[in-house]
Amino acid sequence: MTADILAIADLHVGSTVGLWPETFPIEDGGEARANKFQQGLLAWWWRMIEEAMELPKPPIVVVDGDVLQGANYRDGQLSTDRADIQADAAYELLKPLREICERMYILHGTAWHGGKASAHVTALARRLEAVPEAVTGRPLWWELYLQPPGGGPVIRFTHHISATSLPFYEATAPLRDFYVLNAELRRVYGEMAKYVDMDVHAHRHRCIYILKPPAVRVLTLPSWQLKNEFGHKVAANGALPDCGYVRIERDGGNINPVPSLMPLPPVHIEEG
Repeated sequence: MTADILAIADLHVGSTVGLWPETFPIEDGGEARANKFQQGLLAWWWRMIEEAMELPKPPIVVVDGDVLQGANYRDGQLSTDRADIQADAAYELLKPLREICERMYILHGTAWHGGKASAHVTALARRLEAVPEAVTGRPLWWELYLQPPGGGPVIRFTHHISATSLPFYEATAPLRDFYVLNAELRRVYGEMAKYVDMDVHAHRHRCIYILKPPAVRVLTLPSWQLKNEFGHKVAANGALPDCGYVRIERDGGNINPVPSLMPLPPVHIEEG
């Protein structure tokens, strides 16, 4: 199989527990340096890029939303609250990947992080020469259907998916949405509908792959953000994020997702 799609999501550049360059200039002549948590994420990021450089052919890169953390009044864990600077930092991180990939697609994330009309993410996508959306010509996609040249399995990417704080319910919403998606395509387009072979989501910061033979495949992508204040509040039961990326190998009618997940920082056990 050929790993011709590299899927990443939820970089959250600008978060103090999200991806950030080793050092980057911020407002008024200052600079923000990567903390020890960001250094771990950054090392895994460069590992991913080195792996992509060694692939038999340049991959297609899909960035499935929430590239930036954004700047909201309830967010306190920020390297900078300037969304334009976050976008500049994201460009520095994504540019080496853009230089080696065949083409890059960038999807909308949540409005909380992307801002009104995703203005800064849109500008970032243009700088990276991301493939424009087929109908509107804008460089961001709400959903992306990818099929190999000449036909083959269709993979649909979209950012959003219902979340759960209970890991043993993780398969429920993705399976539901997969069945609804294919039923709706058939309802609206009839015999012209193309069956979606795999449905890919992000948003949850949890990686799960569901294969129900012969034809049901659902994937949720890992993130590039460690557990933040929101995660401690919502996932108080102990659920942890998955950080990393997924190579999607395609060969004829076969699809094989290969996750590469970063080891999380160890839990500190306090004596007392």
